[in-house]
Formats: sequence, C-alpha cells, structure tokens
Amino acid sequence: MQYSYDYIPLCGEFEQAGTKEMKAFREWFLSTLDDRTEVFERYVRSCEGFEGWKADYSVSSLKELGRWMYVQSSLNGLYYEDGNVTPLFEKTVVNTSVYFALVFLHNYKSLRWEFNLTKKSYISYGQPTIAYFGKHVPLETLGITTVLFVKMRKGKKNENGLYDMFKYWEEHIEKIQGC
Repeated sequence: MQYSYDYIPLCGEFEQAGTKEMKAFREWFLSTLDDRTEVFERYVRSCEGFEGWKADYSVSSLKELGRWMYVQSSLNGLYYEDGNVTPLFEKTVVNTSVYFALVFLHNYKSLRWEFNLTKKSYISYGQPTIAYFGKHVPLETLGITTVLFVKMRKGKKNENGLYDMFKYWEEHIEKIQGC
C-alpha cells in the first residue's frame, strides 16, 4: 500500500520559518489528525499479520502497534536503502509518533498539543509535542518513536517497547496529577 502523509520535520526548516508559517503549520497539523489516523490505520492493517489492528486510541492498541513497529524495523528494502532511511521510514516514524501522542491525549484529558515557538534553540521548536509533564518539559513523542525504531532495528528493544514507554510516561503523569 502506498503511504502518503507528508509531514516530516527537517532540521532547520522550523527555525527558518516565520511566525505566520508556524501558525499555519499548527493549524494544518491539527486539522489532519482524524484523516491522518485513518490513513495510518489502513497502512498498518495492510501489513501481513496486522489486518485486525484498530487505531482506537486505547493503551492496548499500543501493544499490537509495537509488534508492528518491531516487524517494520527489520524490513531492509522498504525502509533502508544503501544504509540510509527512506522517506517512507521517516513518514512511518512520524505518524507512529502522532498516534502514540493521540493515545496519551485521549486517555488524559488534561494534556494538550504544544508547539513551542518561543525558543528557536529548542530541539523540537515548532513541532508538535505534548504539554506539560512536570516542570514544563513537553513529551517529545517523535523522539521516543525514532529511538524505539532504531533500537528495535539494532536488536536492543523488543516488540513491547512502545507499550512500555507509554506505561513509563503514564506513571509520571499520574504522579504529577496526584500532586
């Protein structure tokens, strides 16, 4: 199946964009969430062995999605060419991270999307993150899924990695909310 959601954050692109462009990106990104989830679900379901996966924003959906990530991380021709990642791999990581974030947002109504536009030196400047965990440190789901895919590829994480990450951060959310 062809997969086509085109948001791939490129280093430097956000820092060079003006406030007007960043606000337009934010509006565009938020307007794509329902369609993006449907397209992502169809893509995952098109993969052998994952035909029954549902993007229902449940925590349990992350177990099967993590297994899918694990399988996908080993597909050389699809995601890696000449030792480099392909645009398809980048799109897959980004949209896995968006779904991962949406599971948090659906399960914890006090969380919200954040697009930091105040500090250009911030590594996720302008990119969607989840606010706020503890002392105003956003959860960077793109970083989490990128690292998980890489570690899975190297055999350093198993198929439970995505679910385990959710449970780790969930524990922190509950401690913060309990204060």
